[in-house]
Amino acid sequence: MGHVLGERFLTINTILALTILLQSEEQGFTEFHLYVCAAFLVKWTEQLLKMDFQETMMFLQALPTRSWNEKDIELLLSEAYIWQSLYKGSTAHLRDSDSPRPSAW
Repeated sequence: MGHVLGERFLTINTILALTILLQSEEQGFTEFHLYVCAAFLVKWTEQLLKMDFQETMMFLQALPTRSWNEKDIELLLSEAYIWQSLYKGSTAHLRDSDSPRPSAW
């Protein structure tokens, strides 16, 4: 996520909007940051699953977010908030590999 906050991937306005929102969160970067990263990964899951390791690393180092605006950041942060609401403090998603998985997987 550190690179995502650089001008390399987002405009200065979207960086400011993201920074302000993360600082306004109770736990800010220490907890909500995890869910923002998860929202980024979920956003590009379909593409990432088709890539090999090197392609994945290249993609993650040059995320296609340059044209994002504040609405895109708001959507990403909304999704991150949903992930946080679902999983913060939950251990239900920490099952061993023999546990049954939801049918969507």
